[in-house]
Amino acid sequence: MLPLIAVALLAVLLFGLRFLGFANVAFANLAPVSAMALCFGLFYRRSLLAVALAFGLLVLSDVFVTVLAVRQDPNLSFWGLMASSTVLLRYAVYGGVFAVACFWMKRRTSGIALAMTPAMTLGFYVIMNTVAWLSSTPPFAYAKTLAGWWQSQTVGLPIPGAPPSYFFLRNALIGDLLFTVLFVCLVVWLPSSRRTADSALKLSENAV
Repeated sequence: MLPLIAVALLAVLLFGLRFLGFANVAFANLAPVSAMALCFGLFYRRSLLAVALAFGLLVLSDVFVTVLAVRQDPNLSFWGLMASSTVLLRYAVYGGVFAVACFWMKRRTSGIALAMTPAMTLGFYVIMNTVAWLSSTPPFAYAKTLAGWWQSQTVGLPIPGAPPSYFFLRNALIGDLLFTVLFVCLVVWLPSSRRTADSALKLSENAV
């Protein structure tokens, strides 16, 4: 059974980081999307509750941020944003990360989760930026060359006020690693140590 208090704390972290990213560009892309897919898929692959939580939290956080955006700019469309190709692609990549964690990763340990988090973050980043490179159109368009692709992965487009692309990768790594560490501590290690302590207590009681 999922430790719901721990999951609730992780949900607060997700929503808090998404709000910070919306409120201040310095915190953009901190939301631990790929880490959440990895952790839930890795440790709770046979739990329907885990699947519902993993995807439900993502959708609810998207709704939360989209409502804030529409309130800030009434010209925006809630459903236009929620059903945009970028958001739908992100869901597809998120599902892919979840599937990899569920079916392809044989070992399911805390060390594997911590080691795989940066790889998943980088993969998520490269895929989304590659799509941005392919789909970009004038006046802000990448050259459809290897150099243009590399630009999309590193410095991005020279848009006034926009941070370079690697800034978003840095924030994604910070958010994902923070989420994975907390997930491992609250959902994996803490219940395990409690069970070990309970077992030791029962053994000592039986020995008396």
